[in-house]
Amino acid sequence: MVKDEKVVGCWAYVQGRVEDDSNFTKGNKAISELVNELKNEFYFNPKETKSSYNKDGYKYDSVTYTWEKNRKSIVVGYTKWYFSNGYTTEIMLTQMDPQ
Repeated sequence: MVKDEKVVGCWAYVQGRVEDDSNFTKGNKAISELVNELKNEFYFNPKETKSSYNKDGYKYDSVTYTWEKNRKSIVVGYTKWYFSNGYTTEIMLTQMDPQ
């Protein structure tokens, strides 16, 4: 993410295939390992936010972990989207610096 020609953050996600149990399991493991690594690096636990949505044909379960200090933040998230033919998964990582 760029503001006034300066990089102020980054964002990335990985999305799995519909009905991909191995991707869901690996994604859960990857998030757990990343969260534990960041806890050890920052020496404090993140704010954990869980949410679910089921309305107008859209359904998902989501968990985000947020570390924030000195107006800088890192957010790691995991979302499981449900569809009529199965589900897909999404892993998200965002880093923002003061602007």
